[in-house]
Amino acid sequence: MQLHFPVRYFLLTLLASALPGCKGDDSASSARKLGIDEPTPEGYLVGVRPEDFACESLLTIEQATEIFGGRVEQVESPHTPPVGVPGSCNFVSFAEGREPLRWSFDLDCREGAHSDAGQLMVRYADAQGAKPMRIGRSALDHNDSALLFIDDDTPCYGRVLGPGQDTRARIAEILVPAIDAHSAPTGAQFILQE
Repeated sequence: MQLHFPVRYFLLTLLASALPGCKGDDSASSARKLGIDEPTPEGYLVGVRPEDFACESLLTIEQATEIFGGRVEQVESPHTPPVGVPGSCNFVSFAEGREPLRWSFDLDCREGAHSDAGQLMVRYADAQGAKPMRIGRSALDHNDSALLFIDDDTPCYGRVLGPGQDTRARIAEILVPAIDAHSAPTGAQFILQE
């Protein structure tokens, strides 16, 4: 399925505003990073180390239950993430009268993540059911199974996987405002106190 010119133009306009250098300064990405053997300065930590990231810091079981319905359990990710990326957050919803439903979300906050997300969105722009959305800086739901979004105030992008476009959008709409310089799995960055 080919996107008509206005839809493709809208998507590319959203992507242009999301790519690095096209909009404002990300304070999280400009924070001073420590070298391996450098002593910790007096200051405060910005961001979370990917290995210390907790899914419930962005989406609680109560919120997941409200969205998914039934009894919701968080389950271990079956995949090992790349270095510098936290494991995905996986949920299963059990309700009487239907098969268990599965959803997940994952984040990538490594250097170049916004650019990577932009390339993915261009790749999926012609996918089945591709629909640009205004979530964060830019978002694209595609293939009736996934939603990509670029966060608006951190160097992160995320994916929400699972059934139901409305459900995927609701999850992304909770995640985007919850991801900030202190909760994003960007790694250990210290800002000196003045």
